[in-house]
Amino acid sequence: MPAFMLIFSLPLVIANWIAPIVAFCWLVYLGDYGILITAAVASFAASFAYALAMIPSMAIILPGYYLLKKSVIAFRAVGYILVGIGGFWSYTLMGAWTLFVFNYEPNAVIDRSLPYLLLAYGVSIAPFSYMASKEPADNWGAAAATLLNQLSALVLLVLLAFSKLHLGLIALIFIAIIVIGYLTMLIGGLVGELTKNMVTD
Repeated sequence: MPAFMLIFSLPLVIANWIAPIVAFCWLVYLGDYGILITAAVASFAASFAYALAMIPSMAIILPGYYLLKKSVIAFRAVGYILVGIGGFWSYTLMGAWTLFVFNYEPNAVIDRSLPYLLLAYGVSIAPFSYMASKEPADNWGAAAATLLNQLSALVLLVLLAFSKLHLGLIALIFIAIIVIGYLTMLIGGLVGELTKNMVTD
């Protein structure tokens, strides 16, 4: 993982540890064991659901990776486009899952109750953090997608908990973060690929 991503990830790592623990203790105190059980089952099942949902995009990503290894620049360009399209599907799934989790419990979105928001944050990032931990250490693309998932979910948590913005505006901000983050990763990867090719040539 690039050094700048490691530095950027430190606050998120702290939030990833603190939020679920505080949410668990708080909700145990409130006696809402039902939502804790639901959260545990959802976090476990979402990893398998995500893997299944990614199957269609593999039909695009795998040919893209194959073309990226070609020496012809036109083939590599098409390959990068295919990988980018497949990658966007992954970002879309992450964003949709996060919005679903935060909207599942009325106490989180309607009442903006902090313990439920903290729990929603933990559940929204858990499947992707787990799956990213199984990826090779040099797969910084997976790490970048996971960090973006955590960042967007944290912004969603903070806006819901500490602002009075309309839910529609908060949702737009959340979507904008994902889109901008995706485009940043895409352009950064393209620049890196072009630089590598220039050095190689």
